[in-house]
Amino acid sequence: MRAALLILPVLLAACSEPGAERIDKVIDGPLPGDRAISVADAGGEPLARVGSDGFRVLIQPSFGRYRYYLSLRRLPAGCLPRARQQDDGQDCGPGRISARRIDENDGEVRKAEFFVPGEEVDTLVGDLDARLTRWRGTDTVTFDGTRVSLERVRNGSVRSIDTNHDGPENPASQLRRDLQRILLAYGPTGFAPRSSSWSVRNVVEQDACHNPALATPLDRGFGVGDSDCDAAKRWPR
Repeated sequence: MRAALLILPVLLAACSEPGAERIDKVIDGPLPGDRAISVADAGGEPLARVGSDGFRVLIQPSFGRYRYYLSLRRLPAGCLPRARQQDDGQDCGPGRISARRIDENDGEVRKAEFFVPGEEVDTLVGDLDARLTRWRGTDTVTFDGTRVSLERVRNGSVRSIDTNHDGPENPASQLRRDLQRILLAYGPTGFAPRSSSWSVRNVVEQDACHNPALATPLDRGFGVGDSDCDAAKRWPR
């Protein structure tokens, strides 16, 4: 039975065929049809609210308790990063992130809004834009994992991707990791997931050395991932 349990995730994870058509490509314009970010998940926030330079993203782990919606808007409205200014335009200050954590069990929504330093946002969106330009899709079909639906607005133009393919060159996959780090650094305590997959299990399933949880301060300091498990092994009570 244990062997079957170990094999199952491998069977579900991914498959590819030589010469297969590439999927999960970046497209021009908002996500269409059933791939679109729903009005309910966005809390009624339209794409236009992110302004001329921002993004919105929906992160949905396959087996997690929560899905997350986040949007980024540069402030003040209409500003551009210095690297993209052609004249004496207005510099951007901090970025505002609005976030919603939606409970898959009962539909409860927890909201958060916080600000991120302008230099941090410059790096975040600069790396994202570079990956969106380089990415040509994948020939690997992934059946589970963490689905990321992203709509990026730059200079008023929209590029989008909807994917659960995992990899450092996939712009949506890497943004998922970057946003976890930013949530941990600037967001409210207990809101972000500990796991970079964004998967959070039910409270009754959590323990120090198994199953991801929400990122809350630990007895021995703040940490993510398996840090509590590591601490328990290194400093037993």
